[in-house]
Formats: sequence, C-alpha cells, structure tokens
Amino acid sequence: MKKRDLRFFTILLCVGMLVGALGGCSQNQPQPEVITLTREKDEKALEDFEGQYLSEYLESAITYTTWSNAEEIPPEKLLRYYECGEFFRVIQDMDLTQFEPVEGGDRWVTLPAEQVEGYIQSHFDVSKEHLRKAENYDPAIQCYGFDSLGGFGGGYPYIAKLEQHGTNYIATIFRVDGPGNVGTIYLDANGSSYRFTGGKSIEPVTATVTRESDEAAVNAFEQEYLQSYFTAGIDSISWDDASEIPIEKLLLYYECGEFQRVIEGMDLTGFEPYKGGWWVTLPAEQVESYLESHFHVEQERLREAENYNATSQRYGFSSEGGFGGLYSSLDKIEQNGNEYTLTFSRGDPEGGIPMITGVVTMEIGENWYYTGGEVLS
Repeated sequence: MKKRDLRFFTILLCVGMLVGALGGCSQNQPQPEVITLTREKDEKALEDFEGQYLSEYLESAITYTTWSNAEEIPPEKLLRYYECGEFFRVIQDMDLTQFEPVEGGDRWVTLPAEQVEGYIQSHFDVSKEHLRKAENYDPAIQCYGFDSLGGFGGGYPYIAKLEQHGTNYIATIFRVDGPGNVGTIYLDANGSSYRFTGGKSIEPVTATVTRESDEAAVNAFEQEYLQSYFTAGIDSISWDDASEIPIEKLLLYYECGEFQRVIEGMDLTGFEPYKGGWWVTLPAEQVESYLESHFHVEQERLREAENYNATSQRYGFSSEGGFGGLYSSLDKIEQNGNEYTLTFSRGDPEGGIPMITGVVTMEIGENWYYTGGEVLS
C-alpha cells in the first residue's frame, strides 16, 4: 500500500510553518488560520490526505472506538493498524517460506515485538504493556504473529470533511453506506510525522423532521427521492419485496424521472411517431441498471413488461409522458443512520377525495434503495 502524494497539503503545511515562524518574532502570536475542506469541493485533496495519514486507521476499524487515551483502544485493533499497512511493506521482499504454513496456503509471519511496537508508538501514545495483551503476541519469543495474506474485506469509512488548525487536524468520516453514520478522528500532522490524539466512534445519526418544522427540507427531500415514486403510483400499494410491485409501475418510475432526463436535448425524430410525440426506445441494460440501483428487482421480471421488445432488447416509452393526477405529499422524515421512514398523505376531502396515509422505507447512502411501503388508511 503506497502513500499518495500530498502536494496540496504539503504546501498548506509549509505556509502554516512559515506563518508560525514569523509570528514567533512578535510577542502576540496569532492563532493559526482554520482551513476547512469538504468532499463536495476538495475531493482530490481529501483523498490524498486520507491516503497519506488515515488509510490504516480506517481499515483497522478503530473508527468504531471512542477514545481520548490510546490505552482505550483494544490492542487487537492497534495491531491491525500495523497489519493493514506497515506489515505488508515489511514483508514485501521477505522470503516467507521460513515461516510456518497455515490454512489457505499463507504463512504465519512473526516479527520482533520492538519493531512492531515502535511503529505503532510513533502514531499512538500507547505502552508496550497494553499492546502485548493482544492475542497474537507470543511472550516466549517476544514476537507478534500475522497472517501473510491479511484479508481486510472492504467498505471502509471515508473522509468527508477536514479542518486544519495549524498542525492539528479534525477529520469527519462517514461510513461507506452513507452520511447517516458519522465519526471523527483527531490527529497532529507535520509532513511525514503524525500522531493520532483521539477519536469518536461512528454512530448512527437519528433525526425527525416534519413539514411543520422544516417545510423547505421536506420539500427538497421529496423532490430528490420520492417524486418519481409518488408519480408512478407505487405509494398506492403495500409491499415488502420489490417483486410485489407491478412491473408497469416500476417502468413508470423510470419514465417519470430518469427517462425525461435521458431524452432531454436528444433528437427524437429518428424514432417512430406516437400519439403526437415519439415512441422512444432505449437499451434494456440502461433502463434495468437504473431500476436495479433503487429497487432489489430482477432483470428477468422487468422484461415481462408489455413495453419490452425481446427482439431488439429495448424498452419503449412515449416521449409525451402524461402523468397528471393527485399525488402524495411527504409529511414526515424519520432518520436512523442510513435508514429512513417516510410518512406521506394524499387526498382532497373538499373535492370529495378521501385522505389516505402511508409509509415508505428507504436506505440512503452513496445510492438509495426503497425497502418497503405500506398504505395505512
């Protein structure tokens, strides 16, 4: 695992050091300027910082521990911090056949305790006595043992915001499944030298927002995530599995939103005229991949739709749409981490249309999925 180039932050650090040096010439030293980077505006710089300083921390699952003293971190996680990065650099050119084979064809590599502890202690203020409580420490030979093949899975948290206060940094991290799960890392960094000083565990964010308390936020959420759902009429049925949603409603979900964006600016005259517009056909994979990114639905089932042409492997849609009607309105958002329960209502009692209420459940992360719906009344 190679550390990424950090030219951007090297410049910031050099500037900060210069300002500090000049400030030392006066009796009243100025406070360091606070520099804030966000993923929306500074994604490359944050990725570089993450690669330079945080990759092993994120991969070792220390993010799920709240601590202000490194002795509060389980020793196994600190050893995993070593294993996720430095260990593989150490064994890169090493003849591993000298070590004991273990299941799976890999080797149980033992390294001197002082070597391992020295690296960890250069980044955490922790005693060797605490580290030696780990199960993979062998007091008989004063070595730590590691599996040569590692195996750390995936789906690590990522940095979303960084605040720099001189050489002190506060990194806000999100779990990979989305901003509903937030943690914090504190560290001091100056070039290649850095130490972690604390961390706040990744924990689910819980919140409730109603139309009465924040109408603008509710409207924005509805437009982003529910407009096509409501327009397609999926809110009119109760379902726990996407296989219970009529295929026509799923295709209408695509047609109400993504289809309109796809054909915007497209020359439609090459398609067959249809009801004052055009019968626009799109590749099946394009349509299906979009639906599969929001519903756990199988391709084979989607292709049972009447507007799917098996010969050309394309779906057809009318360019004119036509989605008039009375649609539901989002009333309340309840968030628990990346899981959302959304309460809506629809009706016009004065116009003789009785009110109905219902619930949609979703998971929102880097993408979003609808997980169920229920008509309550």
